[in-house]
Amino acid sequence: MNDSTTYKVFTNQYSRLLRGLVGITDLMILNIYSLMFVIYVWFTYDYLIVYHYRIFWLAINLTYLLVSIISPPVMVYSKINKTQVVLRSLRTAFLYTLISIIILLMIDRRIRVFWNFYFFYYLFYFFILTGERLLGRWLLKKYRHQATNTRHVVFVGMSPDLIEICEEFRNDPSYRYEVEGYYADTPYTGDDKDNSIKYLGKMTDMLSDIDKQEAKPDMLLCSLPPIDDFVGQVIDYCDDHVIMFLSVPNLRNSTKRKMHIVYYGDVPVLSLRDMPLTALSNRFSKRLFDICFSSLFLLLVFWWLAIIVAVIIKLTMPGPVFFKQKRHGLDGKEFWCYKFRSMKVNDDSDKVQATKDDPRKTRFGDFMRHYNIDELPQFWNVLVGNMSVVGPRPHMLLHTEEYSKLVPKYMVRHFCKPGITGWAQVTGSRGETKEVWQMEERVKKDIWYIEHWSMLLDLKIIWMTIKNSITGNDDQAY
Repeated sequence: MNDSTTYKVFTNQYSRLLRGLVGITDLMILNIYSLMFVIYVWFTYDYLIVYHYRIFWLAINLTYLLVSIISPPVMVYSKINKTQVVLRSLRTAFLYTLISIIILLMIDRRIRVFWNFYFFYYLFYFFILTGERLLGRWLLKKYRHQATNTRHVVFVGMSPDLIEICEEFRNDPSYRYEVEGYYADTPYTGDDKDNSIKYLGKMTDMLSDIDKQEAKPDMLLCSLPPIDDFVGQVIDYCDDHVIMFLSVPNLRNSTKRKMHIVYYGDVPVLSLRDMPLTALSNRFSKRLFDICFSSLFLLLVFWWLAIIVAVIIKLTMPGPVFFKQKRHGLDGKEFWCYKFRSMKVNDDSDKVQATKDDPRKTRFGDFMRHYNIDELPQFWNVLVGNMSVVGPRPHMLLHTEEYSKLVPKYMVRHFCKPGITGWAQVTGSRGETKEVWQMEERVKKDIWYIEHWSMLLDLKIIWMTIKNSITGNDDQAY
């Protein structure tokens, strides 16, 4: 269990409450500020804006609800600094401005007459929102440091994970947890930091020791395996004496990364990674987007572009217009990947990567590869379901076989469909991989994409790909 996971366990409900209070405060201040703005404009400039006030009021409240979902406040978290609060306020104010203007214009276009008033309204709103968040942040920190309801914690067993949790409690007073010590069959041996946690005695004496205490601990954190019979006794004792029991799985020897709990019925299972595309709704929305996007492109752009490209290819090199190659896709399954031919027909196409000055490329082929034109037939792969518009780039079979032995977690990238473009490609990891570390970087970015997928991320990657293709600034596109 790492710091972020620990933080979520102990503050999730508390943070939801704070976010609710922040939301109510935001709405109150927003409506008061908006009312003052309308009254000022009414008395100073033109009474007609009062006619639009109901529309204005509806738009600002509806917009705030939308923005609070897209960009929730971060000031409730203890590890967030002032700069992050200001940046999130800027993001919230920008989204609020953009969405509310769209809503206002959709309802009544005559509102654009008052554009100069709205300009100042949105400008001052950013400063008001930022001031409110910073003031709330200051009050929250002051409350957290002055709070006297410290909760006492006892560790059952000892492990590196429990030591890390103890350090987290000590470094962040907002948790308000004080570790009294630990019970273990033998004292834990380690460095000075480890020995700073008080040894309370053997585990066989723990329940009797706690039973004698008038003020019992508020929480027990247990690092023993759940199959231990003693753990069952501890759980029953905690339930009978209103003590919270939490189990800390000692997985440091296997992995140290953020994990997630999923349930199969009532059985909790630890998952090493959160993959949004395992959800049926997400897979459906991504597939629907792929079908619509690829269909529009094939119908509106590809057919006439393919005619032009085909003519030039036929005039500049012998061989077929299209090049197809078997590559690995979803779940490691093979599929035929299509491209415009950018190289002369050769025997090394399934073995050797393209290089910057590759003699196999034609001049027009080099142009196509630089502007990603050669990849456009893969929209057919997207339409039939072998690929997605966005995803990890598919590799030739030989490279998959080689790099799966050299690069840790290489095959994880096959948990989702490959894409025409991907996060690795738009962030500098594309082209020839001369050394293993280059492929390792690419794999890390592919896994990051799989674990952080969202439709907004896909749209961002598509936009970055289009921009790079138009400008031709990607020197690795060869």
